[in-house]
Amino acid sequence: MKILLHPNRTKDYCYSVTAQAAQILFDAGAQVYVAEPEAKACLPEFAQLLEGDLSGFTAVVAFGGDGTLLSAAHKAAGYGVPLVGVNLGTVGFLTELEPKDIHLLTRLTTGEYRLEERMMLSIQLIRDGKCVYETTALNDCIVSRGGILRSIPLVLQSDGKTLTTLLGDGVIVATPTGTTAYSLSAGGPIVEPMAESITITPICAHALYAKAFVLRPERVVSILVGPMEGKDAYVSGDGVNSVPLCTGDKIVVHRSRLTTRIVKFGNDNFYDILKEKLMDRSEKK
Repeated sequence: MKILLHPNRTKDYCYSVTAQAAQILFDAGAQVYVAEPEAKACLPEFAQLLEGDLSGFTAVVAFGGDGTLLSAAHKAAGYGVPLVGVNLGTVGFLTELEPKDIHLLTRLTTGEYRLEERMMLSIQLIRDGKCVYETTALNDCIVSRGGILRSIPLVLQSDGKTLTTLLGDGVIVATPTGTTAYSLSAGGPIVEPMAESITITPICAHALYAKAFVLRPERVVSILVGPMEGKDAYVSGDGVNSVPLCTGDKIVVHRSRLTTRIVKFGNDNFYDILKEKLMDRSEKK
């Protein structure tokens, strides 16, 4: 049984939590590998995985916030390896464990857990008829303006049919998992993570009735970039590798053949998690 630890060195100081988890898993009989090169000095007794081949791994454990888990998901999804997050960030909506609960990681060695299959998105940037960039996303595809406070013109399509034309800060195309992230902040709906749909949420659109759309998962969403006239705009998947956009660019987003398999140790209700993680600070007091 091989388990890969994927720590975020900015969240796990001196890799202390990662080291505790590594020892717990090793004592439970697992072969423990570490993905972060800098962690090797703190965890010299454990093997290091640098080439990224996850064939034969039982699970990947991410230590950090939701961003760390999303980064690990990009690596794990291609191999169908389950993913579990240990929250060292702020909200940690996608993570399963807090540091005090890392002893539960031993369940990875006994099979005492269940898996949730989360749909992902495939993202392609088409320029002059050629694909110049592509990636996948567990949360969302984001098209947004640059630092200059100038709205960008976009046309949103579903299966080639125009949904709306808007001028604003951009648009978010989200999976159900991603509806509790940036899409929620932009006024989009909350969709249960195990549902299958694609949500399109405009960002600060200069329109009286700029509403979100919830589409069937089979739809192909296209975002057409209008005349930029010196404005800056970017596209990214899960907030990684923002790519500059040009007038006439087309971003095509559809359901990916890949899925992210999320490890769940408990039977927490989604709405209980939603209330605990995202309720107002004033309510928590």
